[in-house]
Amino acid sequence: MYSIGQIFKENELPHDLAGFCNESQDSDNPCYIKEIEPLDGVRRFQIERNEEPTQEELNQMRIAELERYLSLSDWYVVRYTETGVEIPGDVRQQRQSAREEISSLREQINNENEER
Repeated sequence: MYSIGQIFKENELPHDLAGFCNESQDSDNPCYIKEIEPLDGVRRFQIERNEEPTQEELNQMRIAELERYLSLSDWYVVRYTETGVEIPGDVRQQRQSAREEISSLREQINNENEER
């Protein structure tokens, strides 16, 4: 239907173009619409490919995901602290795994930054 690099004039922008780009965010063809130089006084827009995230960005996204999990499961720790009700073993293990993975990812980020 649409493709990376395709150009549209201002008055020819399809109404579903933004939807195409938004839907493509999770596919192999992520894109956005960029205004480019006008031609003969007419505004033009081009479909551009989003840059692939760097390994550091991917690591930061994963850290944020793991931290969200820890935050959402903190109530188990509060309940245990306040009432003595044990934290389920699977939750305890998942929280420990999350903390270990966060530490590993942060170490990777720090090592990459030191190499630069």
